[in-house]
Amino acid sequence: MDLQSDITINVPAFTFSSISDETRAINIQVAALEAQSTIGSFVDVGAQKYREMMANGETVFPVPERLDVAEDLVLPRRDGEEIPIRVVRPKNGKTPRAVLLHIHGGGFVLMTHRDFDSRLQRWANECDVVAVSVGYRLAPEHPWPTPMDDTIDAAVYLATHPSFLGAPLRLVSGESAGACLAVQAVLHLTKTQPSHQLAGVVLPFGWFDLTNSMPSNVANTNSVIVTHAGLGEYRQACLPDATAEAIRKASPLHELGRMLVAAEVADSQAIKLPPALFVCGTADPLFDDTVLMGVKWMATGSEAVVKVVPGAAHAFTLFPGYSLGEQANALVVQYMKQRLDSLELGGDLSTA
Repeated sequence: MDLQSDITINVPAFTFSSISDETRAINIQVAALEAQSTIGSFVDVGAQKYREMMANGETVFPVPERLDVAEDLVLPRRDGEEIPIRVVRPKNGKTPRAVLLHIHGGGFVLMTHRDFDSRLQRWANECDVVAVSVGYRLAPEHPWPTPMDDTIDAAVYLATHPSFLGAPLRLVSGESAGACLAVQAVLHLTKTQPSHQLAGVVLPFGWFDLTNSMPSNVANTNSVIVTHAGLGEYRQACLPDATAEAIRKASPLHELGRMLVAAEVADSQAIKLPPALFVCGTADPLFDDTVLMGVKWMATGSEAVVKVVPGAAHAFTLFPGYSLGEQANALVVQYMKQRLDSLELGGDLSTA
């Protein structure tokens, strides 16, 4: 055994001095908007009312853009009902090379599958994919495990019915709470559909540990967009009065940890996962979730790229005109294209 570390860190990405003036200004601006708001949280006005206010631009979030070219379709649900999906196809006339499944964030409570048309269209055009956003049922009306079950049902159907949209499911993306659901779906596919190949998974600022006990979560008292207390409200809505064990069971970070321990006990190799891209800012309460999830992902022997944005807040890629957010969005497109190219060139899923 030598003294070379098995984990290396790009230290400047974690340092206060690396935070750009633009990032500081964006965070101050968002904090000011939040301070001026008299709305409160969804708990104060009710989840449905808050969703309506978001759709009308009455919160700090921009009004979602709806595109006429987007299609509203449905997938079958395990109980015989239907899951709504939003489908956006390439405008360039090319035959799609793959299906990309997107799972939206919003703390399992807010936002809808119809709020990301512009982003889906960019992915469709630049990656030559059919981009699909899944309308999983929201809490508190539909608590856990309903959001996870709907996401898994959508992923399994698309993986096993490539003719439905004319291409195989090859990419999965989810941000924030959607990243939690995306990982649960990927773990399910890996276990139950071992012959199905995913080219890659994209997981910006994911909520992977629902216990909310990570240091960045507990200690970050100046965060914007989401806070430790706010994450507690979302969790209570989705997992009302859940036991500590139930919360850990719903957390993909703990699930992946259990898989690694089980493999070690059984003296076997952990299940190989598809390559993943993790992106998160250091000012995000969920920053530690990303760092530890990325390390655990690599510990399974799977490829993972973890990109750190100094000083960036939660959901920073949604801020219009923010250069680091735009760079991160461009990186996501680059990664998706690279992963699809790697798979098509003979199944080599290693990071190029």
